[in-house]
This record gives sequence, C-alpha cells and structure tokens, in this order.
Amino acid sequence: MEKKLIARLNEIGLEVGYPYEVLKNGQYRKTDTQGINDDVALVVYGPVQTDCILSEMAPMEDNKRQVWSQLFPKRPSLKDAVLTQQELSKLILFGHRHTVVNYLGKKNLSERTARLLVARNDDELLYKIRTLNLRLPSSIAVAAILYMSDARFVNFINEGAKRGFYQFLPQVEEVLIKQGSLTKFKAYIKHFGLREASELLLVKTENTAFLKAYVDVRYSLNKSLEEAMSVQSQYKKIYEIYQELKANQEEKNTKR
Repeated sequence: MEKKLIARLNEIGLEVGYPYEVLKNGQYRKTDTQGINDDVALVVYGPVQTDCILSEMAPMEDNKRQVWSQLFPKRPSLKDAVLTQQELSKLILFGHRHTVVNYLGKKNLSERTARLLVARNDDELLYKIRTLNLRLPSSIAVAAILYMSDARFVNFINEGAKRGFYQFLPQVEEVLIKQGSLTKFKAYIKHFGLREASELLLVKTENTAFLKAYVDVRYSLNKSLEEAMSVQSQYKKIYEIYQELKANQEEKNTKR
C-alpha cells in the first residue's frame, strides 16, 4: 500500500510538475500561487523517494535475494563500485547477505543506511556486519532502538549477547533511555547494564519506570553515584524514590 501510494504520487509529479497539490476530492493540480486553501489535502514539493521504509519489511529467505550481477547488470564488478542512494537502497533491501556485507564492508554507515538495514528485517545480516566490524556499529544500534518492534529487539539483544555483543556506546544508551520503550530497556540492561554516565542520565531524567526496571535487574546504581545522590539537593526527590525501590527489591530477594 505504502509503495503504491509513493509510486502514484511520483507519477502525478511527472505529469503536472512540482510542486503540486492533491485536493480533498482526489483531484490534483499545480500549486495555486495564491496560497493553500481548505480544499487542499497535500502539497508535494518533489519526487518522493521510492525506497522510503516506515516499518519492517516481511521476512525473506536469503536464497530468494539477488547477487550483484542480478541487481546491477550494467556494473561489471562490486570492486570500487560507488552506488547512488537509490542503488544502495536496492542492494540493502534485495541483495544476498554476502553481497551486502561485501559492499558495505567496514564503511561508516549513515543513519539512513542503518535504518534500511533494520527495515530489511534480516537480523542475521546485522550479526554478520557486527562480526566484520568487531562490534555492532552505533548507527545500527540506534536504528534498532528506534525502528525495531519490541519483540524483535528483545530477540535481537538476547541472541546478540550469545554472539558476543558489547555494551552500546554512551550516545546509543542515551537514545535507549530517552527514546526507547521500557521493554527494550529491560532487554538491554538484563545483559549489559548501563555505563556509569548512562546511570547518571537515568537519574537526571527521573524516569521512575526505567529506574525501577534497572533496580529490579541490577539491584543498585554504582556506589559513587549513590553517594552523590545522597548529598546533592538536586537529586533529593529521585534519591528517595531510588531508596524505596532498592528497599523493596532487597525485601523481595530476602523472601526468595
């Protein structure tokens, strides 16, 4: 549905030019120079990228994907190839895993590229990229937090821990704390905890649900942070909440 809509919007652009307006009655026209009126539902200022991915694609078996020669018959070799953004999107979404890995190699992955890799819905490819780079690239980790479903992220982290994942870098943990779901946060801290700087961020955000989850799993914050919270007035409220959470957890542990 999404791709059909994008294709139709681009067809209209080729027909009437840009920018153009789509009216509420379904008709379209070149943009009215007098300004947008109440009849206008949408203004399209230029071609919509045909590889826009707003959600995870349906899983596809790797043997049904294409090798380099099938994807790019006019490009004789992967070596030294420089792909356009549209070609790169085609490679990521429809290429064999080994073809994608061979091209991306140890390249720095942009936010858009990482999002496409996650949208491909092929975690085995992400693990291969992680192995090649010795750790999961931060751009992919961020995309996983922002765009994976909760269930997929939990499986991704659980399997990643078995395969030797390390803690995410501080800037990635910041995204997890500020924009991740509680389910994703729990899955991550179960295996990796948080860096000290991220624990401080957790305290500063005063997200009691995340703090409770952290205490439930890790039992306590690092001692230096505890001491700072106990004596600094700006942490008084959250420190009281933390102490109560910690006491409740200790009581639960005693009853086990």
